[in-house]
Order: sequence, then C-alpha cells, then structure tokens
Amino acid sequence: QVAHLYRHSLRVLLSWAVDRDIFNEAATELRARFDAQRGVSAAAASRLLKEGDDELFSFTHPDPYKCVYMPGGSKFMRNPPLP
Repeated sequence: QVAHLYRHSLRVLLSWAVDRDIFNEAATELRARFDAQRGVSAAAASRLLKEGDDELFSFTHPDPYKCVYMPGGSKFMRNPPLP
C-alpha cells in the first residue's frame, strides 16, 4: 500500500511539475518524507496511509498529464484500424 501511494504520488507530482529539474527536486523531497516515516508502528502506518491518501486527493491535478498515445492522450486512436 505504501508503494502504491508513493508511485501514485509521483504520477500526480509529474502532472504539476512538467519540467524534469523541478520534478526531480520535488520527487527527492517526497522520497525524504516517505523515508522519514519508515519503521513506524502498524497503527501509525495505517493513520499515515489515510492522511497520505487524503493529501494525494487534495493535490490531484484537474487535467493530469497523459502520454499522447495512451487513452486520453491527443494521439490516441488518431489512425484507427479499418473495420
């Protein structure tokens, strides 16, 4: 669950910081926040996961970045196969 939250946080962060240098700095800070809570008790971990999910929801980008060839991207199904 922690790994899923971390990966999803990085994806949301990429939507906000498209420039790679800014993204790398913010990702390093995010990793430090996760590493600071390593080794906490199970009760504290479940509380931190809940708080992390709430924070992730509040920072979700209204128009998230998508690869151009994936569903939702600008090139998706540009040349659909013939029937």
